[in-house]
Amino acid sequence: MNPQEIINQAAEVLQNSNATLQELNHCERSLEDVLAYERDNHGVWFMLASAYMRQSRWALAERWLGMVLEVAPDMTEAMNNYAFTLEQLGDFENARKYFRKAFARKPNDAALANNIATGYINNGTPQKAVDAADKALALDPEFIDAHWNRGLAMLELGNWREGWKEHKWGLKLSGVSSQQRKIRHYGEEDKHPWWEGTAGKSVAIYSEQGVGDEILAVSMLSDAAKDADVIFESHPRLVNIMRHSFPDFPVYGTRKNKWRNLAFPKWTKIDAKCPIFELGGLYRNEDSDFPRTAYLKPFDNFVEMYKDKLSAYSRPRIGIAWQGGSHTTRVDLRSIPLANWTSILRNVDAEFFSLQYDNAAHPGIWSPIVESFNKDKGLN
Repeated sequence: MNPQEIINQAAEVLQNSNATLQELNHCERSLEDVLAYERDNHGVWFMLASAYMRQSRWALAERWLGMVLEVAPDMTEAMNNYAFTLEQLGDFENARKYFRKAFARKPNDAALANNIATGYINNGTPQKAVDAADKALALDPEFIDAHWNRGLAMLELGNWREGWKEHKWGLKLSGVSSQQRKIRHYGEEDKHPWWEGTAGKSVAIYSEQGVGDEILAVSMLSDAAKDADVIFESHPRLVNIMRHSFPDFPVYGTRKNKWRNLAFPKWTKIDAKCPIFELGGLYRNEDSDFPRTAYLKPFDNFVEMYKDKLSAYSRPRIGIAWQGGSHTTRVDLRSIPLANWTSILRNVDAEFFSLQYDNAAHPGIWSPIVESFNKDKGLN
């Protein structure tokens, strides 16, 4: 097979959104074979970077795309992909720069306008995100990703009613987008409709995003339970406290299970399903809809245990956590390095306790860091 035939086959694989990992790996190896003969073919570099992107191998994709832009600085597709790759690597400032450069070259491309909106979402500037999403929707009124970004920005601005309306578009997201809302199935041919708030139904509500998101959203479960027979699927890490806090309906810690491994749909009537944040459009449309009352109930034995442990300390007791998120969810904006707490820890008359939890893959990771910090700074 000559190099051009290999390139054509690789292009077909990369254009197939359902290509398997095995097909992508074969595509990658085939393109590497072509490079043995055409080392300066930047079109092949671009395709190879695309194969890496499809496999979430962002550092390799970034390196190849950077090489493409060195020899083809006006290649709009390379600019856009380079920006997206930088975003995945946490370099949001340069990602926005390249998204803007790409959009300047193709001002009628809704996808490029939406990429700018995504950058503003990640940067915590929601009004700019709304403006960019509006540009994308002016070009393509049915653009799902732009509606989704607009919804996220509206919610951040506190425009609840409009935000939830746009947020619902996230249920139509497809592909490998990290923003994809998880759609739950409860059978081989899942025909359960989305719950729209109709009273008297048996509704399976499931957490759909991260643990922190679930903790926020469960404040709405009690509202839903007034209108429906609720079944709640929780993250397994939270199932115990969810059962303790909401004893009036069944709670299963099965959110991470594949639908084929679910047992409760075999004995439970399910009339409709609902991702937990869809409850927002039903119960949280005005500031006054947020009750601002406690909804999670601690276990009495833990309360007593920690009361006993903390009773030895007479000064105010303050718990701190200094790092959260990942490089794709703005760890830089969601974290304060422990060293930066030094003046507070020295000058505030209180006892400080670490609430920083370990990554499951690295148990005990924070203990030596805290010990080293205390020793270096003379703190506790």
